[in-house]
Amino acid sequence: MCSSWRESVASLGYKARAVDVLRAEYGDSALFVLKDPRNCRLAPFWLDVLESEQVTPHIVITLRNPLEVAESLHLRDSFYPELGQLLWLRHVLDAEYASRGRSRLFSTYSELLDDWSRLISRMEIDFGLSWPIDKTDASVEIGRFLDPIERHHVRSTQAVLANPEVSEWLRLTYAIMLEWAVRGENPEDYQRLDDIRSQFDGAAPAFARLIQAGGEDLQRVHGLEGNLADKELQLQGLTHELQALRSHHEAAIEQSALRIHDLEGSLSLKTQENDQQAARGAELEADFVRVSTEVADLRHAIATAESTLRQRQEELEQLWAELAADRVAAADLKVELAEVSGRLSLTSEKLVDANGWVFQLAGERRALEQWQALANQKLLEADRKLAAADISIALARDEAAAVRHAAEVIRSQAIITLNEAEAVKEQSASALADGQAARAEVLRLEGKLSVALSEHARAQQALAEGQSALHAAEERAAGLEEKFTSSTENLQERFAELAIVARFLREREEDVAVAASKSEWLRRVSALLMNRPRWWAFVPHKLQQRWTYGRLMRRGLFDAQAYVALNPDVGYSGVDPLKHYMMHGMAEGRPVNESGIR
Repeated sequence: MCSSWRESVASLGYKARAVDVLRAEYGDSALFVLKDPRNCRLAPFWLDVLESEQVTPHIVITLRNPLEVAESLHLRDSFYPELGQLLWLRHVLDAEYASRGRSRLFSTYSELLDDWSRLISRMEIDFGLSWPIDKTDASVEIGRFLDPIERHHVRSTQAVLANPEVSEWLRLTYAIMLEWAVRGENPEDYQRLDDIRSQFDGAAPAFARLIQAGGEDLQRVHGLEGNLADKELQLQGLTHELQALRSHHEAAIEQSALRIHDLEGSLSLKTQENDQQAARGAELEADFVRVSTEVADLRHAIATAESTLRQRQEELEQLWAELAADRVAAADLKVELAEVSGRLSLTSEKLVDANGWVFQLAGERRALEQWQALANQKLLEADRKLAAADISIALARDEAAAVRHAAEVIRSQAIITLNEAEAVKEQSASALADGQAARAEVLRLEGKLSVALSEHARAQQALAEGQSALHAAEERAAGLEEKFTSSTENLQERFAELAIVARFLREREEDVAVAASKSEWLRRVSALLMNRPRWWAFVPHKLQQRWTYGRLMRRGLFDAQAYVALNPDVGYSGVDPLKHYMMHGMAEGRPVNESGIR
């Protein structure tokens, strides 16, 4: 039980109701017993309630073989044995953990049934109790209540501990509890039980899905079995009706035979009287004719009854055949249901994997798109830097060309005025100084040009690296796009498989609906044919047939004339239309009215 719920406001109302139940059931009793298997799961809740009422609990945990518990749950509730074992483990682990550190005693189910007196003595010693009634006085009543004969499932301890098909958690827990029941509780085993409970809690979600799927399958199987049982009950009812009809016909035949015997005796007497009384010959002859006519009518009625009996036997054989077919169909549906459940589980797992892969690819694609945008931004920045460098280089080249031109002009002027050097020394010195300054400026501009060229080379290299990274990103994006396309195709294939499975299930549901419709039609027709008065056997066959077809048509069950009109071969064969439809036409899907359906 969740500890947070026990501390919530919602639990207060239930605790108050539990206190009211305790007070109503036990009042001021100083010693009482609270027993319910569900207390294993609700132990923390009830211990809180008892403490709030200042009641000191002494806990007795009676250990029963888990295989016996699983078999009992299977017989009572149709639980799978594996589910019963899991329930046993869940209850025992919860009960042990919730009662740990409290006054408690471990015993076995066999000890309770076979040696209850020893168990009561252990409880007196361990709990320090004094029973209000001496166990000798109560031995007869206790022995009658704890009758070992009422124990319907008995399995040995080794059937659990030495069975590799039983969960290791269950075997280890059962072994520890048995040891405690015999030699007493050992605190060193707490850690092993805590580890088992922790692992079991971690695996519980996986068990929940399997248990749910198994429960749904079990409900479907129970539904099919219920339908089969209903049909068997219908068949039993028809069989009983047929037996009653047969008994009625046999009684009618016996009465007719007795009447024929009586009439024949009367005829013999009248023949003797005719020999003795010639004067009454005409009257006796008339009596003879009348009696003969009655005998013929009775024999015709007997023949009609025998014919009806044979027809009911044929109908019963056909119902038996249909029941066998329904049983085979139910078995096939169970197998198909198991296969479809397996395929649905596998398809669901693949769909979950495909969804995870699609989400992963989408995340990687978004990351690549962000990285590509960043690369494009860096590439644009490099292009801007390269353009700026090109402008700087052009300006530096123009400036250098201007300086060289100025230097050439100055050099030319210096050559022209060289012949006048002696006369104009001061001007020559000034011109020489200007030339040296011009050369320094040229050197400075050439250095600036070299720096601009270096920056241009670095920009070219950055541009090449950006283009290479962009190309790699495009290749990776193309690969991811291809993976995404492949995953999408696989996902579409899984959806197609699910569509096929859904269509298959719809077809099976339609087949079951058609079979149920046919079964209901057969039931109603059989009920109408069986519900006949006693004088029906004496009605001529053609009149019976006409009345029967009229009742069927008025109830909308069968139209013999329409069936023969739509199926001329039935009229040519001379077979009874209703019998032909029940034995052949229904299986062949023949129409019974103008719309082509029944």
